[in-house]
Amino acid sequence: MTSLTPRFRLGFLTHVQGRGDDLTRTYRNAQELFVVADELGFDTGWVAQHHVQAGGGGLSSPWTFLAHAAARTTRIRLGTAITVLPLEDPVRLAEDVAVVDTLSGGRVEIGVGSGYNDTEYAAFGQDVARKRELTSEKLSVLRGALAAEEVRTPGFRIQPAPGDFTDRIWQGLQRPRRTARRRGRLEPPAQPGGVRLRRPYRRGAAPLGGRVPRRLGPAAPATDRAVPVRVPREGQTHGAPADRRRRPPGGPSPRGGRCLPEGPGRGRGAASIPLLLRPSR
Repeated sequence: MTSLTPRFRLGFLTHVQGRGDDLTRTYRNAQELFVVADELGFDTGWVAQHHVQAGGGGLSSPWTFLAHAAARTTRIRLGTAITVLPLEDPVRLAEDVAVVDTLSGGRVEIGVGSGYNDTEYAAFGQDVARKRELTSEKLSVLRGALAAEEVRTPGFRIQPAPGDFTDRIWQGLQRPRRTARRRGRLEPPAQPGGVRLRRPYRRGAAPLGGRVPRRLGPAAPATDRAVPVRVPREGQTHGAPADRRRRPPGGPSPRGGRCLPEGPGRGRGAASIPLLLRPSR
């Protein structure tokens, strides 16, 4: 008899940050992280896109990075958390995603979001005040392109022909309840990203006759809370003062040398995995 219990999956997120200005070394170390994670059996590795390094991360072109990681790994899935969608041409982005997916043998997951940095928006000639509107507009085009639909002009479809991305497009959210209400207003019926989001989604969908499925999809997140994981920075040991961690109930001491799940995940050297919700289809 097949068990209905979802399989536990393990992944990591890196902002591709290092100490100092040596991004060559930082990129090399981040690539090694993917190689080792692949060997250890991790399911997914995620990278964050940042166009401004200060206070963010060092990777402005995640799909180029992931193409290289695809060539050095065999089984780990490769994703972005997130690609700053309002600053991208969604058709061009879909082409990059399709190429990396082809090179990797179908191992790509794409996470998109609106970002937050005013300087990045100014540099790309976009209005940060319209970031949510731009995200919604470009996400619609991106989904169509990755579904092998004609986009923008009759007869044009991206190449290479994309694989099935129905369950592989994710959206990063900072205010999940508000977004669930908004999704309910705009796109019912759809699938909310967890049990706690059903009520706000229902409120948004009710005026339009939307309904919330009783049974959430098999890959829908089981919670609306982020899952933070502490990752030591380059050259930092697990037991260093800047990397103190609480001992989880029944868990080993953090001085044993393993990276363990953490609370808010906002200390130095920490990387928090943002909430990722699959957009409605």
